[in-house]
Amino acid sequence: MLRLVFALSLAALALTALPRSADADASNLIEWAPSVSLKVGQQKVIHGIRGETCGTLPGKNRLKTRFLKTGQIVYGKPGVRNSRSCGGMTPAVEVIFIATTPGKETITVSGDKIRVTVTE
Repeated sequence: MLRLVFALSLAALALTALPRSADADASNLIEWAPSVSLKVGQQKVIHGIRGETCGTLPGKNRLKTRFLKTGQIVYGKPGVRNSRSCGGMTPAVEVIFIATTPGKETITVSGDKIRVTVTE
């Protein structure tokens, strides 16, 4: 009996350490934008990043700001996105591109290419 209680306690502790899919807002549908045109200072949600496994939000270690030639990537609110790998809707966090410098570039987010154009 003591072993069962210990095993259940460990399982509960392990589950609380994972990002919870319950934290995702199902009304926030995050869509992939294959191309985006912005002016300096504008920002747009361009994709959603999911957790390491389907049904979970990404851990904080995957949500680091990325500085690019024409802007930077930051992360927004939790929501859901359609994932081919997961076979449908899965929790995700918004990937937001903030335009800082005029130019063009192609970036990759979660294996998908996104063409970015930033103007003055």
